[in-house]
Amino acid sequence: MAGADLGPLTRNAMPMTTQDAIRSSNATANNRSGRGTVVVIAATVAMAMGFGGLGLITVFMGPMEADLGWSRSDTSLGYALSTAGMALGGLFWGRLSDRADVRLLLAVGGAGMVGSLLTMPMLHSLPVFYVANAMYGGFGFSVLYSPLLSTSGEWFPERRGLVMGLVTAGGALGQGLLPFFASFLINAFGWRWAFVGTAGTVLSALGLALPALRWPQRNEGTSPQLHHCSRGGAGRNYIGVRARACCLPLLHVHGGPGGTYGQLHRCHLRFAQRWR
Repeated sequence: MAGADLGPLTRNAMPMTTQDAIRSSNATANNRSGRGTVVVIAATVAMAMGFGGLGLITVFMGPMEADLGWSRSDTSLGYALSTAGMALGGLFWGRLSDRADVRLLLAVGGAGMVGSLLTMPMLHSLPVFYVANAMYGGFGFSVLYSPLLSTSGEWFPERRGLVMGLVTAGGALGQGLLPFFASFLINAFGWRWAFVGTAGTVLSALGLALPALRWPQRNEGTSPQLHHCSRGGAGRNYIGVRARACCLPLLHVHGGPGGTYGQLHRCHLRFAQRWR
């Protein structure tokens, strides 16, 4: 295969094909970076809302205990149920996120979070309080957690650790900002209407952020040759020979081993080992 003759027409067309591949790669890489940035920002906002909702008990605990006559242990159990639901739900929804449509999971998680917060203003009994907290953790935030990290990380595979750090940092920020905002609503309108206002804030934030979350397209950010090579097909041998003939000289001038042509070279080697 290494000594195959590609013919004069193909050899003459190689320089133009290489230039087209470079331009296409640069354009799609810029487009991917822009869309990926939007996805990371959206995931960070959604993560902030999720962790912020878990932290709301810190400011609602006192007013609810005074109004409903509950003890500190009663309200603390509600928080424990939400975190337990988060842990158990994460095992189930995290596994399902590898198989289900991410848009369905985002819709279920957003509805679970907002629905549980809207249940809080109608509280008059501890069982309802416990169910609402368990629903927030088990059918709300835990549904969103895995897709938020996985979708954002896929847009920047070479910087996955940094991206996941930024998204989880949004959660820490939300734990401080959302309860701080809720405390102003409590002082102004009371704890029941404060829950309504907080739920509306979470709904607005998720409504803007979640539609932006999606997986990158298979061929987004890669050259047409790499996309075709990854799919295989009838032209696998031709692509393998072409990668060796025209792309290896560019390995050191266009992104190094991690760049587009470095990926082409590795793709060629995989097919060469498989089909020789």
